[in-house]
Amino acid sequence: MRRISRTSSTRTGYRATYVNPLGTSDSVRKVEPPPPIERTANETAKPSNNFVLSYERYKQYLKELKQVFKSFYFHEKELYHTLQAIGTNKEELISQTCTLICKYNETLKSIRKLDQLFQTSYMDDIQALHIQHQKELEALGLLLNDNGTLTLNIDVFRCQLSTSDQDTMAVH
Repeated sequence: MRRISRTSSTRTGYRATYVNPLGTSDSVRKVEPPPPIERTANETAKPSNNFVLSYERYKQYLKELKQVFKSFYFHEKELYHTLQAIGTNKEELISQTCTLICKYNETLKSIRKLDQLFQTSYMDDIQALHIQHQKELEALGLLLNDNGTLTLNIDVFRCQLSTSDQDTMAVH
């Protein structure tokens, strides 16, 4: 049996073939100088058509957003004040509930516009809640329309009021 030395011939051949040629360089590549710095051009005097169009679109979007948000805020405030004004008188309660539903539907329209601008899905969430509680709403006389708004069936609502009056009298 033959003994292999620490530096075998294959190792030396590999080193000579691949490692040494990479370690030695015959020439040095010249470093190219950077291009000269040019003076900046002031483009504010004549903006491009794309810049003008995008700026106009941005301003129009902000204007529309402001109007839609004001509308939403106004309807939401009206809805809140209508809720605060609800009394206990039976006849007033029917008219106040009709007013409340009108304000609610106006608020829904504002939310739909906000959803379009912000690309959100709050209307879908509200409609899912309507569908989830549809039986309870119908029992009170509130009907869900195809567009997501509510309609009050006054006869059913009046019947529910009289039933609840009888229930409260029986408790006392």
